[in-house]
Amino acid sequence: MNLKQFDGKRVRLTDVRGEVFEGVCTHSSLDWNEHIFGRREEGVELGTVSFFRSDIRRLESLEGRAYSGPWGALEALTVSDGADAVLDALEDAAPEPQLRLLRCLADRGAAEVLGDPELQAVLRDLAEQGQGEALRRAAKRLLPE
Repeated sequence: MNLKQFDGKRVRLTDVRGEVFEGVCTHSSLDWNEHIFGRREEGVELGTVSFFRSDIRRLESLEGRAYSGPWGALEALTVSDGADAVLDALEDAAPEPQLRLLRCLADRGAAEVLGDPELQAVLRDLAEQGQGEALRRAAKRLLPE
């Protein structure tokens, strides 16, 4: 499987345990992974989650197709990792992944994550300046009244 062909594309990744993750793919080279993780194996990143080639059972492009739901396992994993993971994921993401993560936060009622003051500041910024009305509305709904 040529992992580089998926760089920058919306993908669906099935890992070796059968879990399915959807998001925007970033290729990570042998050298990069060896430098960062001490593991000389090519891989990909979806959001803030890294997958080595040996972790991947299947990788397919979603270009021209919809995600399977409003949010998925990638966003749930990010939320379960706490406020710092959510902040990292929101920081560099395009509007679509940001919106998927905000939907997950709203649906999961992650009070301990949403109570983080730094996350509240980011949500206020997104509510005022986020790209697109849907993203701004989703951020506003997560802010305290």
